[in-house]
Amino acid sequence: MCISIGHATDILIRDLEIRDLPGFHGIELNSTSHGAITGCKFRGYVDPGGRDFSEAIQIDLAKSSGMFGGFGPYDHTPCEDILVSGCHFGASGTAGTTAWPRGIGSHSATITSGTAGSGSVTTASMASFNTRSAPTTTKTCPSTGTPS
Repeated sequence: MCISIGHATDILIRDLEIRDLPGFHGIELNSTSHGAITGCKFRGYVDPGGRDFSEAIQIDLAKSSGMFGGFGPYDHTPCEDILVSGCHFGASGTAGTTAWPRGIGSHSATITSGTAGSGSVTTASMASFNTRSAPTTTKTCPSTGTPS
């Protein structure tokens, strides 16, 4: 893993480029509240074998050492209020690398949203952010519309 953050508040990661990372995630936010990842570029991924599900950005909860081995406590604290904006996910052009299998995801959490007091909650799987499902290997976050 390149950057791994857990049990943190008010995190900002901006204008960072992660290139040709072998396996795992570029950035993992775990049990974090009020975080933002903006203007970052995730270019190139090396699958060491059996890691064709890795996300460039992993957003998860502190479930167990098997899910987040960096450190505990493993108290099921979720991530809350996380923004990913203006990021680029794609290939680097380096021989032996590919685009990230997924741009944004989680291995054990779901996205939930709703309005306080409305009684309405929507849940969607983060696996839908799969960069290889597009006709090209480039995806951008919806807020910018074009790769940076």
